[in-house]
Amino acid sequence: MKWWFMGLVACSLIFVSGCNRATPAPASTQSSDTSPDAAAVEPVSPVPADSALTSPIANPPGLAVVPTPSSVDRSTVTGILILEGNAEQPVSEAILFLGSIVIANDAPALASLNKQAAPKAQTNAEGQFIFEDVPAGDYALLLDMIVSTYVLHSPTGEDMIIKVDGGQVVDLGELRYSDLPISNDSP
Repeated sequence: MKWWFMGLVACSLIFVSGCNRATPAPASTQSSDTSPDAAAVEPVSPVPADSALTSPIANPPGLAVVPTPSSVDRSTVTGILILEGNAEQPVSEAILFLGSIVIANDAPALASLNKQAAPKAQTNAEGQFIFEDVPAGDYALLLDMIVSTYVLHSPTGEDMIIKVDGGQVVDLGELRYSDLPISNDSP
């Protein structure tokens, strides 16, 4: 239990240090902070639940159909996790959580995770993940490493705050990383 707690504290500190670089913009606007120290926070745009959502990859085998939210109070969050390197490969069988963003001094401070209550998803063979029935709120995408948790920033290194409103599908698209703290033995 002590190692899990230390891992969560370490992840929180990593997220806090990253969040101090920029204040996220609302999902419909870009950041108005133009100072040289500010990193651009890429907003994640929700897709209305009634629109037909297909995967950003053209029909690869194993890609699941993304369900519409079950109610106007809940949303669906989806994306595809890809590890780039010598050969591009989807990250399969990874456990992901959506950790709630904790606000301090009117800015994101850290990601909070309660594994029993947080939205949870597992990537399939194509790296696709789908979080269903996600309550409205601001979230960080967390990669579960059993003994620790790793906060996933955007693939370009900026903070990634996922804004979820009720009744929407939030498609994160392909999240391509050159390095992740995992052992991925997918073909």
